[in-house]
Amino acid sequence: MIEASGLTKRFGPTTAVDQVTFTVRPGIVTGFLGPNGAGKSTTMRMVMGLDRPTAGSVTVNGRPYAEHRTPLAEVGALLEAKAMHPGRSARQHLLALAATHGIPARRVDEVIELTGLQSVARKRVGGFSLGMGQRLGIATALLGDPRTLILDEPVNGLDPEGVLWVRNLARYLASEGRTVFLSSHLMSEVALTADHVVVIGKGRILADTPVQDLVDGASRRTVRVRTPGAAALAAAVRRAGGTAVEQPGSVHPADGPADAGRAEAGLLEVSGLDAAVVGELALTHGLALHELTPVRSTLEDAYMELTADSVEYRTERTGPAAPSDGEPARLTTPQPEGAPR
Repeated sequence: MIEASGLTKRFGPTTAVDQVTFTVRPGIVTGFLGPNGAGKSTTMRMVMGLDRPTAGSVTVNGRPYAEHRTPLAEVGALLEAKAMHPGRSARQHLLALAATHGIPARRVDEVIELTGLQSVARKRVGGFSLGMGQRLGIATALLGDPRTLILDEPVNGLDPEGVLWVRNLARYLASEGRTVFLSSHLMSEVALTADHVVVIGKGRILADTPVQDLVDGASRRTVRVRTPGAAALAAAVRRAGGTAVEQPGSVHPADGPADAGRAEAGLLEVSGLDAAVVGELALTHGLALHELTPVRSTLEDAYMELTADSVEYRTERTGPAAPSDGEPARLTTPQPEGAPR
Protein backbone atom coordinates (compact mmCIF):
# COMPACT_ATOMS: atom_id res chain seq x y z
CA MET A 1 0.00 0.00 0.00
CA ILE A 2 1.13 3.54 -0.78
CA GLU A 3 -0.14 6.36 1.45
CA ALA A 4 0.58 10.02 0.72
CA SER A 5 -0.54 12.74 3.12
CA GLY A 6 -0.21 16.44 2.36
CA LEU A 7 2.69 15.65 0.06
CA THR A 8 4.28 18.86 -1.24
CA LYS A 9 7.40 19.58 -3.28
CA ARG A 10 8.73 23.02 -4.18
CA PHE A 11 11.65 23.83 -6.45
CA GLY A 12 12.49 27.42 -5.60
CA PRO A 13 9.38 29.50 -6.34
CA THR A 14 7.73 26.65 -8.26
CA THR A 15 5.35 24.26 -6.49
CA ALA A 16 5.49 20.99 -8.42
CA VAL A 17 3.30 19.00 -6.01
CA ASP A 18 0.82 20.78 -3.77
CA GLN A 19 -0.77 19.13 -0.69
CA VAL A 20 -1.34 15.78 -2.41
CA THR A 21 -3.16 13.10 -0.40
CA PHE A 22 -4.09 9.69 -1.79
CA THR A 23 -3.94 5.96 -1.05
CA VAL A 24 -2.98 3.21 -3.50
CA ARG A 25 -4.51 -0.03 -2.24
CA PRO A 26 -3.41 -3.63 -2.82
CA GLY A 27 -5.41 -6.01 -4.98
CA ILE A 28 -6.25 -3.52 -7.72
CA VAL A 29 -4.40 -1.66 -10.48
CA THR A 30 -4.32 2.08 -9.86
CA GLY A 31 -3.59 4.40 -12.78
CA PHE A 32 -1.81 7.70 -12.20
CA LEU A 33 -2.84 10.25 -14.82
CA GLY A 34 -2.09 13.87 -15.56
CA PRO A 35 -0.84 16.23 -18.27
CA ASN A 36 2.84 16.91 -18.83
CA GLY A 37 4.18 18.96 -15.95
CA ALA A 38 1.34 17.94 -13.63
CA GLY A 39 3.66 16.49 -10.97
CA LYS A 40 3.38 12.75 -11.67
CA SER A 41 7.10 11.99 -11.94
CA THR A 42 7.95 14.18 -8.95
CA THR A 43 5.33 12.37 -6.88
CA MET A 44 6.70 8.97 -7.88
CA ARG A 45 10.24 10.08 -7.07
CA MET A 46 9.11 11.16 -3.60
CA VAL A 47 7.45 7.79 -3.07
CA MET A 48 10.79 6.16 -3.90
CA GLY A 49 12.78 8.51 -1.68
CA LEU A 50 14.61 10.07 -4.64
CA ASP A 51 13.21 13.53 -3.89
CA ARG A 52 12.71 14.82 -0.37
CA PRO A 53 9.24 16.32 0.24
CA THR A 54 9.09 19.98 1.18
CA ALA A 55 6.13 19.09 3.38
CA GLY A 56 3.90 16.10 4.07
CA SER A 57 4.84 12.43 4.01
CA VAL A 58 4.53 9.27 1.97
CA THR A 59 4.90 5.65 3.04
CA VAL A 60 5.06 2.33 1.22
CA ASN A 61 3.75 -0.69 3.09
CA GLY A 62 3.67 1.35 6.28
CA ARG A 63 7.16 2.92 6.15
CA PRO A 64 9.09 5.53 4.19
CA TYR A 65 10.94 3.75 1.41
CA ALA A 66 14.38 4.51 2.90
CA GLU A 67 13.48 2.72 6.14
CA HIS A 68 12.82 -0.68 4.56
CA ARG A 69 15.59 -3.20 5.34
CA THR A 70 14.90 -5.16 2.15
CA PRO A 71 13.58 -2.49 -0.24
CA LEU A 72 13.52 -4.64 -3.39
CA ALA A 73 11.24 -7.13 -1.63
CA GLU A 74 8.90 -4.28 -0.72
CA VAL A 75 8.90 -2.05 -3.80
CA GLY A 76 9.84 -2.61 -7.41
CA ALA A 77 9.99 0.50 -9.57
CA LEU A 78 10.38 1.42 -13.21
CA LEU A 79 11.09 5.14 -13.35
CA GLU A 80 13.96 5.39 -15.86
CA ALA A 81 14.20 2.34 -18.13
CA LYS A 82 17.71 3.22 -19.32
CA ALA A 83 19.13 3.93 -15.83
CA MET A 84 21.70 1.13 -16.04
CA HIS A 85 25.32 0.66 -17.15
CA PRO A 86 25.34 0.48 -20.98
CA GLY A 87 28.43 -1.75 -21.03
CA ARG A 88 26.84 -4.53 -19.00
CA SER A 89 24.65 -7.25 -20.39
CA ALA A 90 21.07 -7.54 -19.17
CA ARG A 91 21.98 -10.62 -17.14
CA GLN A 92 25.05 -8.94 -15.61
CA HIS A 93 22.94 -5.95 -14.60
CA LEU A 94 20.38 -8.16 -12.88
CA LEU A 95 23.02 -10.39 -11.25
CA ALA A 96 24.85 -7.37 -9.81
CA LEU A 97 21.62 -5.99 -8.37
CA ALA A 98 20.65 -9.40 -7.00
CA ALA A 99 24.05 -9.84 -5.32
CA THR A 100 23.72 -6.57 -3.40
CA HIS A 101 20.33 -7.62 -2.03
CA GLY A 102 20.92 -11.29 -1.27
CA ILE A 103 18.67 -12.47 -4.11
CA PRO A 104 19.58 -15.89 -5.57
CA ALA A 105 20.78 -16.12 -9.18
CA ARG A 106 17.87 -18.37 -10.09
CA ARG A 107 15.54 -15.39 -9.59
CA VAL A 108 17.51 -13.55 -12.27
CA ASP A 109 16.80 -16.35 -14.72
CA GLU A 110 13.14 -16.32 -13.72
CA VAL A 111 12.62 -12.61 -14.44
CA ILE A 112 14.58 -12.86 -17.71
CA GLU A 113 12.20 -15.58 -18.84
CA LEU A 114 9.15 -13.74 -17.51
CA THR A 115 10.00 -10.58 -19.46
CA GLY A 116 10.99 -12.34 -22.69
CA LEU A 117 14.65 -11.31 -22.59
CA GLN A 118 16.21 -14.76 -23.10
CA SER A 119 17.54 -14.03 -26.59
CA VAL A 120 19.22 -10.74 -25.57
CA ALA A 121 20.16 -11.51 -21.96
CA ARG A 122 23.89 -11.62 -22.76
CA LYS A 123 23.91 -8.56 -25.02
CA ARG A 124 25.06 -5.15 -23.87
CA VAL A 125 22.31 -2.90 -22.58
CA GLY A 126 23.72 0.06 -24.53
CA GLY A 127 22.54 -1.58 -27.77
CA PHE A 128 19.01 -2.24 -26.61
CA SER A 129 15.99 -0.76 -28.35
CA LEU A 130 13.56 1.32 -26.31
CA GLY A 131 11.23 -1.67 -26.02
CA MET A 132 13.96 -4.02 -24.81
CA GLY A 133 15.07 -1.38 -22.32
CA GLN A 134 11.52 -1.23 -20.99
CA ARG A 135 11.42 -5.01 -20.57
CA LEU A 136 14.72 -4.95 -18.67
CA GLY A 137 13.41 -2.13 -16.48
CA ILE A 138 10.34 -4.21 -15.65
CA ALA A 139 12.56 -7.26 -14.97
CA THR A 140 14.54 -5.10 -12.54
CA ALA A 141 11.34 -3.99 -10.81
CA LEU A 142 10.23 -7.61 -10.43
CA LEU A 143 13.61 -8.94 -9.27
CA GLY A 144 12.85 -8.84 -5.53
CA ASP A 145 9.35 -10.30 -5.97
CA PRO A 146 8.00 -7.09 -4.38
CA ARG A 147 4.67 -6.45 -2.69
CA THR A 148 4.32 -3.08 -4.44
CA LEU A 149 5.04 -2.15 -8.08
CA ILE A 150 5.48 1.44 -9.29
CA LEU A 151 5.66 1.67 -13.07
CA ASP A 152 6.12 4.98 -14.89
CA GLU A 153 4.98 4.68 -18.54
CA PRO A 154 5.64 0.91 -18.65
CA VAL A 155 4.37 0.41 -22.23
CA ASN A 156 6.52 3.17 -23.72
CA GLY A 157 8.30 1.78 -26.79
CA LEU A 158 6.66 -1.65 -26.65
CA ASP A 159 5.04 -3.33 -29.65
CA PRO A 160 1.38 -4.48 -29.44
CA GLU A 161 2.37 -7.88 -28.04
CA GLY A 162 4.44 -6.15 -25.37
CA VAL A 163 1.63 -3.76 -24.49
CA LEU A 164 -0.75 -6.69 -24.04
CA TRP A 165 1.85 -8.49 -21.92
CA VAL A 166 2.24 -5.50 -19.57
CA ARG A 167 -1.53 -5.17 -19.29
CA ASN A 168 -1.95 -8.84 -18.35
CA LEU A 169 1.07 -8.74 -16.01
CA ALA A 170 -0.27 -5.74 -14.08
CA ARG A 171 -3.67 -7.32 -13.63
CA TYR A 172 -2.13 -10.66 -12.64
CA LEU A 173 0.10 -9.07 -10.00
CA ALA A 174 -2.88 -7.17 -8.58
CA SER A 175 -4.91 -10.41 -8.47
CA GLU A 176 -2.18 -11.83 -6.19
CA GLY A 177 -2.92 -9.04 -3.71
CA ARG A 178 -0.03 -6.77 -4.66
CA THR A 179 -0.18 -3.00 -4.99
CA VAL A 180 0.21 -1.86 -8.60
CA PHE A 181 0.61 1.86 -9.32
CA LEU A 182 1.27 2.85 -12.93
CA SER A 183 1.28 6.01 -14.98
CA SER A 184 0.52 6.29 -18.67
CA HIS A 185 -0.49 8.81 -21.30
CA LEU A 186 -2.39 6.09 -23.21
CA MET A 187 -5.95 6.44 -21.96
CA SER A 188 -7.08 3.35 -23.87
CA GLU A 189 -4.52 1.23 -22.00
CA VAL A 190 -5.42 2.68 -18.61
CA ALA A 191 -9.10 2.00 -19.35
CA LEU A 192 -8.28 -1.64 -20.10
CA THR A 193 -5.80 -2.13 -17.24
CA ALA A 194 -6.72 0.01 -14.23
CA ASP A 195 -9.54 -0.41 -11.74
CA HIS A 196 -8.96 2.94 -10.03
CA VAL A 197 -7.39 6.23 -11.12
CA VAL A 198 -5.71 9.14 -9.41
CA VAL A 199 -5.67 12.22 -11.65
CA ILE A 200 -3.29 15.10 -10.93
CA GLY A 201 -3.15 18.53 -12.55
CA LYS A 202 -0.91 21.48 -11.73
CA GLY A 203 0.35 19.56 -8.71
CA ARG A 204 -3.07 18.94 -7.15
CA ILE A 205 -5.36 15.93 -7.06
CA LEU A 206 -8.27 16.36 -9.49
CA ALA A 207 -9.84 12.93 -9.01
CA ASP A 208 -9.31 9.81 -6.91
CA THR A 209 -12.00 7.38 -7.99
CA PRO A 210 -12.82 4.07 -9.70
CA VAL A 211 -12.38 4.25 -13.47
CA GLN A 212 -16.04 3.55 -14.17
CA ASP A 213 -17.20 6.27 -11.78
CA LEU A 214 -14.99 8.82 -13.52
CA VAL A 215 -16.36 7.85 -16.93
CA ASP A 216 -19.97 7.79 -15.73
CA GLY A 217 -19.59 11.18 -14.07
CA ALA A 218 -18.53 12.79 -17.33
CA SER A 219 -20.65 10.63 -19.59
CA ARG A 220 -22.72 12.37 -22.23
CA ARG A 221 -24.83 9.62 -23.73
CA THR A 222 -26.10 10.36 -27.22
CA VAL A 223 -27.38 8.51 -30.27
CA ARG A 224 -25.81 8.96 -33.69
CA VAL A 225 -28.41 8.73 -36.46
CA ARG A 226 -27.93 8.87 -40.23
CA THR A 227 -31.11 9.15 -42.32
CA PRO A 228 -32.31 10.72 -45.58
CA GLY A 229 -35.17 12.19 -43.53
CA ALA A 230 -32.95 14.04 -41.06
CA ALA A 231 -35.12 17.16 -40.87
CA ALA A 232 -38.32 15.19 -40.27
CA LEU A 233 -36.68 12.96 -37.66
CA ALA A 234 -35.14 15.95 -35.89
CA ALA A 235 -38.56 17.54 -35.61
CA ALA A 236 -40.05 14.29 -34.25
CA VAL A 237 -37.24 13.98 -31.69
CA ARG A 238 -37.87 17.52 -30.44
CA ARG A 239 -41.61 16.87 -30.11
CA ALA A 240 -40.76 13.78 -28.05
CA GLY A 241 -38.67 15.87 -25.65
CA GLY A 242 -35.21 15.14 -27.05
CA THR A 243 -32.56 17.25 -28.72
CA ALA A 244 -31.31 16.71 -32.27
CA VAL A 245 -28.26 18.53 -33.65
CA GLU A 246 -27.26 18.16 -37.29
CA GLN A 247 -23.64 17.09 -37.70
CA PRO A 248 -21.14 17.41 -40.56
CA GLY A 249 -20.97 14.23 -42.62
CA SER A 250 -23.93 14.22 -45.01
CA VAL A 251 -23.67 12.12 -48.18
CA HIS A 252 -24.52 13.88 -51.45
CA PRO A 253 -25.05 12.41 -54.94
CA ALA A 254 -22.09 14.43 -56.17
CA ASP A 255 -19.73 12.61 -53.82
CA GLY A 256 -18.93 10.03 -56.48
CA PRO A 257 -20.33 7.59 -59.05
CA ALA A 258 -21.16 5.05 -56.36
CA ASP A 259 -23.42 7.60 -54.68
CA ALA A 260 -25.29 8.67 -57.84
CA GLY A 261 -29.04 8.58 -57.32
CA ARG A 262 -28.81 8.21 -53.55
CA ALA A 263 -30.82 10.53 -51.38
CA GLU A 264 -28.87 12.83 -49.09
CA ALA A 265 -28.26 11.16 -45.73
CA GLY A 266 -28.17 13.66 -42.87
CA LEU A 267 -26.25 12.91 -39.68
CA LEU A 268 -27.89 13.79 -36.36
CA GLU A 269 -26.65 13.66 -32.79
CA VAL A 270 -29.63 12.96 -30.56
CA SER A 271 -29.65 13.41 -26.80
CA GLY A 272 -32.42 12.97 -24.25
CA LEU A 273 -33.82 9.83 -25.90
CA ASP A 274 -32.34 6.35 -26.12
CA ALA A 275 -31.71 4.49 -29.36
CA ALA A 276 -34.85 2.35 -29.11
CA VAL A 277 -37.10 5.41 -28.87
CA VAL A 278 -35.34 7.10 -31.79
CA GLY A 279 -35.76 3.95 -33.88
CA GLU A 280 -39.46 3.78 -33.04
CA LEU A 281 -39.91 7.42 -34.01
CA ALA A 282 -38.28 6.76 -37.37
CA LEU A 283 -40.53 3.76 -37.95
CA THR A 284 -43.66 5.71 -37.01
CA HIS A 285 -42.80 8.44 -39.53
CA GLY A 286 -41.74 6.01 -42.27
CA LEU A 287 -38.13 7.17 -42.27
CA ALA A 288 -35.26 4.95 -43.43
CA LEU A 289 -32.30 4.68 -41.10
CA HIS A 290 -28.78 4.22 -42.46
CA GLU A 291 -27.25 4.29 -38.98
CA LEU A 292 -28.51 4.15 -35.40
CA THR A 293 -25.61 4.01 -32.92
CA PRO A 294 -25.68 4.63 -29.15
CA VAL A 295 -22.56 6.59 -28.16
CA ARG A 296 -21.01 6.94 -24.71
CA SER A 297 -18.03 8.81 -23.35
CA THR A 298 -14.69 7.08 -22.83
CA LEU A 299 -12.02 7.46 -20.16
CA GLU A 300 -10.19 9.74 -22.57
CA ASP A 301 -13.24 12.01 -22.85
CA ALA A 302 -13.58 12.15 -19.06
CA TYR A 303 -9.85 12.82 -18.63
CA MET A 304 -9.80 15.59 -21.23
CA GLU A 305 -12.78 17.27 -19.60
CA LEU A 306 -11.28 16.97 -16.12
CA THR A 307 -7.82 18.30 -17.06
CA ALA A 308 -8.92 20.98 -19.54
CA ASP A 309 -7.63 23.77 -17.27
CA SER A 310 -4.43 21.93 -16.29
CA VAL A 311 -2.79 21.42 -19.68
CA GLU A 312 0.63 23.07 -20.00
CA TYR A 313 0.88 22.80 -23.79
CA ARG A 314 -2.45 23.29 -25.56
CA THR A 315 -3.35 22.63 -29.20
CA GLU A 316 -6.25 24.50 -30.73
CA ARG A 317 -7.57 21.82 -33.04
CA THR A 318 -6.63 18.79 -35.14
CA GLY A 319 -7.60 17.69 -38.62
CA PRO A 320 -7.49 19.44 -42.01
CA ALA A 321 -10.22 21.97 -41.25
CA ALA A 322 -12.42 23.22 -38.45
CA PRO A 323 -16.15 22.44 -38.46
CA SER A 324 -18.36 24.83 -40.40
CA ASP A 325 -19.58 26.65 -37.29
CA GLY A 326 -16.03 27.81 -36.55
CA GLU A 327 -15.65 25.83 -33.32
CA PRO A 328 -12.32 24.03 -32.77
CA ALA A 329 -12.40 20.37 -33.79
CA ARG A 330 -12.67 17.87 -30.96
CA LEU A 331 -9.52 16.06 -29.93
CA THR A 332 -11.34 12.84 -29.07
CA THR A 333 -13.90 10.65 -30.77
CA PRO A 334 -16.85 9.13 -28.87
CA GLN A 335 -16.96 5.35 -29.05
CA PRO A 336 -20.01 3.23 -29.90
CA GLU A 337 -21.82 1.61 -26.99
CA GLY A 338 -20.29 -1.75 -26.26
CA ALA A 339 -16.88 -0.92 -27.77
CA PRO A 340 -13.89 -2.30 -25.81
CA ARG A 341 -12.76 0.02 -23.00
